[in-house]
Amino acid sequence: MNSSAFEQYLSTAVPIGKGNDRVVYRLPACPERCIKLPRYPLRGSEQSRREKKYFERLEARGIPYWEYIPRYHGAMVVGNHGEGLIYDLILDKEGGVARTIRHYRSNQFDVFQGDAFCRAFEALCVFLMNYWIVPSDINDRNIVCVFTDQEGCRLYLIDGVSNPALFPIANYSSWFARRRIRKRLIKLAGKFKNYGLINNKQCNIIIEKLTL
Repeated sequence: MNSSAFEQYLSTAVPIGKGNDRVVYRLPACPERCIKLPRYPLRGSEQSRREKKYFERLEARGIPYWEYIPRYHGAMVVGNHGEGLIYDLILDKEGGVARTIRHYRSNQFDVFQGDAFCRAFEALCVFLMNYWIVPSDINDRNIVCVFTDQEGCRLYLIDGVSNPALFPIANYSSWFARRRIRKRLIKLAGKFKNYGLINNKQCNIIIEKLTL
């Protein structure tokens, strides 16, 4: 689908996600992918400009970030809508768009029973630390859950992946990156404990692994 045809599609399409800075649409010609466009095209998206550079760097590093983060597939200019970034769309086992932790907190809290969520959260934390992938923002709105028979639960960070620092030393130094990541994940673990998603013991174990 060319840019003009896609622009026409957007005139009636319903977004699958919306944030303060960007709006997300499913790609009609490639429904397993999505595009993140600026909400305010005239000013563009600072988040997209930052993310584009960051994901290009992740690709250059050759790390399998797509195990827990949607894979980046480049940028596309869509007429008056500006430049959009294309990513894999994380789907649930039925083929629908995967739901966020916040969605399940509000609508199906029983899915958090047992320890599958805790294991999934711990795996995400360990992955981000091992590959020193910096989340600029990480919360229950930009992590989606995929429930499977094999793993029980798997988490994906679908937004807020980049380093917003004015002098992004953490993009080049694993030590600085992990210090920044650790701080944000420990804060998130505390929130998840307060939400009742993990218990105090589970929270302490995750924090201990993050501080090794």
